[in-house]
Amino acid sequence: MNHKLLTIAAICATMMACSGKNETSYNSAEFPGTVDKKAFADKVESISVLNLQMDDDWTLSYIIEMAFADNYIYMIGSSQWILMSFDRKTGKKLAGRTIKGNGRGEVLGFHPPFCIGDTLCVYDRKGAILQYDHKTHYIGKLHEFNNISPDYSLVKMANGNYAFVATSFNVIDTAIILMDKDFNNTSAHFSAPKFDYHIDDANPSYYAEGDTLCLFMIDDCHIYTLYGDKEQITELKVPNPVTPKKSQDLSKSGDAVIDVGKHFDRFYCLCGAGRSIFIKATVSRKKYLSFIDKYTYKVVSAPLVKSKKPASSADIIVSLFKQMSFLHSDGKYIYAQLRNADLEKLLEDHNNILDNRLKKTQATYRHFIKRNADYIKGLEPEERDAANVLLKIKLKD
Repeated sequence: MNHKLLTIAAICATMMACSGKNETSYNSAEFPGTVDKKAFADKVESISVLNLQMDDDWTLSYIIEMAFADNYIYMIGSSQWILMSFDRKTGKKLAGRTIKGNGRGEVLGFHPPFCIGDTLCVYDRKGAILQYDHKTHYIGKLHEFNNISPDYSLVKMANGNYAFVATSFNVIDTAIILMDKDFNNTSAHFSAPKFDYHIDDANPSYYAEGDTLCLFMIDDCHIYTLYGDKEQITELKVPNPVTPKKSQDLSKSGDAVIDVGKHFDRFYCLCGAGRSIFIKATVSRKKYLSFIDKYTYKVVSAPLVKSKKPASSADIIVSLFKQMSFLHSDGKYIYAQLRNADLEKLLEDHNNILDNRLKKTQATYRHFIKRNADYIKGLEPEERDAANVLLKIKLKD
């Protein structure tokens, strides 16, 4: 049965008209809070290297998305959207194929994937949810929506329900639409009028942790969190904030379009693990790496400045976070990508200052290199430097 999804405008009009029942709590966090590299590094419990099997497809691919099944890890990488599967326990590569195209089991655009058991689900921009097994074989469609905006990503929650999350705020007036297991709409949350600092083309970052969904827009000083059906808004209080009126004046003048960063505070890379939310931010023209405690709302930040020779383990951890790309969160851990040359330099060139955490990181890295030694020998020096390493980061509770 094909459940029809109404247009976004109709959904919002219908739900918000009969809504107003959502309980919204408000909190605030002083940003950037305590600026201290050591305090920032102390939030990290461990950093390990995923011991995955390397090959031509995986080594030089830029990882776009990843998802964790019960027994497998799925990744989509490179410009050809190569779908790869790995054994979750051993790291052995099982299969790989491209999913880019117009054919059966292919897509011309997709949102972050999710898993049901050991099956990978890829929500394409045409509104269909495609399914693949651990050998990357196309199984079929789980569901197909009608008239859904491509500016929504589909997220599967821990309780089996789903959420549509807005990935653009240009033409819509609600941020999250919740659905049950049968894809029937149940509620809408965070309508656009609440986004006082809204700026066009500000695509939000978001992540799901259990039955909690957390998001924010790049140019908005708020974090929006949905616990089940309860809304929470946390304001990040920054020095000299740009008021809605000033925002409108700048937009009218065209100045904001020319150099948004000159006027606005910007937030990136939303990830969560344990009791902390990790973000990168530019506030008053200064860049920071920050952890926000989800219970006390205290903020600990490290200044994001030009790299110097590390003098402590805290310096190395800050450098690792600075150079990470593709940050992904499953709620328990943060997963990130790092160039092999960058990780090697930080760990092996500064062996004398590694603390116990980083010595364990070094051990998992060396194990990874040893496992893939034969393959690495066949790479040119620049290829070996560019070979991507995936990190698994646990934050302290």
